[in-house]
Amino acid sequence: MFQAAAKVVVCAPSLSQLGECCPCPSLLQEEPAALRVSEAFQGLVRSVRSQKENLFLSVNDGSSLQPLQITFSFSFSFFFKSRLLTFGSAIEATGCLKKSPNPKQPVELQAERIHVVGKCNPVDFPFKIKERHGLEYIRHFLI
Repeated sequence: MFQAAAKVVVCAPSLSQLGECCPCPSLLQEEPAALRVSEAFQGLVRSVRSQKENLFLSVNDGSSLQPLQITFSFSFSFFFKSRLLTFGSAIEATGCLKKSPNPKQPVELQAERIHVVGKCNPVDFPFKIKERHGLEYIRHFLI
């Protein structure tokens, strides 16, 4: 297994193994004085971008329209593991909830560990990044 200060683990745990995770609205409404030391968050990756030694994920759990930004420090050897973090992937991130330097979002999660619960192949995924889909198109993929 890859050893680093921060880890990404690909697994398929059951929901009972994941434990308690906070919904997005409760995390986004935290006051800076009330920020917790450790937090777990589950959701779908809406965007991924990397800059220098940091990876930025925009993740949404479906309980709110506003996503939570997750920041993650990684080494160069981690770069190949980060390919698993694609648009549409289901993840669980644990880390510290911090006040965000961006005034448009109150908090961000500085992840210490990220579990990829479900991988997503962006080529086969029917919903593309930054593309709006009509209701008729979406209905074709509902069960």
